[in-house]
Amino acid sequence: MKPINYGILGCGGHALESHAIPGSKVSSLRLLCVYDIKKENALALISRVPSAMLRTTEEGFWDSGLDAVVIATPDEHHFAQLQAAIAANMHVLVEKPIVTTTKQAEALAVVLARARTEGLVVTSCHPRRFDPPFVKLEKRLGYLTNKLGRVIHMDFDFSYHESTAQWKGQRSLLLDHFSHEIDLMHFLFGPAVLSASVIHNSNNRYEVVGNRPDDDLSFRFHGTRMLKKRHFREWLTLRHERGESLLDTSTGLLSWVNHENGSRGQAKVGATDYPKRFLGVMQNFADAMNHGRHHNYLSEGDLITNSFTTAMLLEQGRITDYHPY
Repeated sequence: MKPINYGILGCGGHALESHAIPGSKVSSLRLLCVYDIKKENALALISRVPSAMLRTTEEGFWDSGLDAVVIATPDEHHFAQLQAAIAANMHVLVEKPIVTTTKQAEALAVVLARARTEGLVVTSCHPRRFDPPFVKLEKRLGYLTNKLGRVIHMDFDFSYHESTAQWKGQRSLLLDHFSHEIDLMHFLFGPAVLSASVIHNSNNRYEVVGNRPDDDLSFRFHGTRMLKKRHFREWLTLRHERGESLLDTSTGLLSWVNHENGSRGQAKVGATDYPKRFLGVMQNFADAMNHGRHHNYLSEGDLITNSFTTAMLLEQGRITDYHPY
């Protein structure tokens, strides 16, 4: 299989740990070059993945003869650089959020249509779809539904360490995270018409509540970045008609209780595995490029919905009867 030569635009710690290192374990991917406005970031990445060459200008990066690009720059550059990549006939993995405004979200559909016409893969980074606890929960939902009834409420909570990166520490936590949570809901339950409202949003805390009238599923997404030590804690609680199930991704324990008869149960589904998460994202990117766009784990509808709902909540504070793909 012919190697896919790709580059990384934006070389912070996330680009290194979540893309460059996992990408080095995908046999068909070859990291050819990198660029960062801060040269020291690019050199730090190259020291860990020596196959990459430094580009000293962004123009030089686009002229490197790449097949594909991973865009891991600050949020405000994502959409313009996605457009530049498509214009340069490159496949693209662009970090979320792909857009920061509803105007960009509306234009995203046009960009994706052009990519489809050109046979180019466009994807993003929602690694929970490859994380053992969520993958195994999705497979067990039928079992839990048989025991406890259908799911009527989803509550997702996270507690992370304080941000050390200045640009990330100042940005909206909703902008950073809501697209992950709505993507997880669609992974578990499929898309549906939804309404939602922002309860709180700051750089270190956010909360959104909403409902899906078609399947009578309500949801609450919330989390903080306030821990003093470096941790990533995540909990998913599902309220069923006749009980409740709880997934603790730190312990990998899925537990449940039947409110009707008091019975309880639990299963080990595996704790969060960050290397496996991001290896899954990079392997899927390679598979989609090698075997066709239909292998992409994210559809155009996923990309548009995750982007548009996030931007709408940021600008208007609410979503009313949004029809996803």
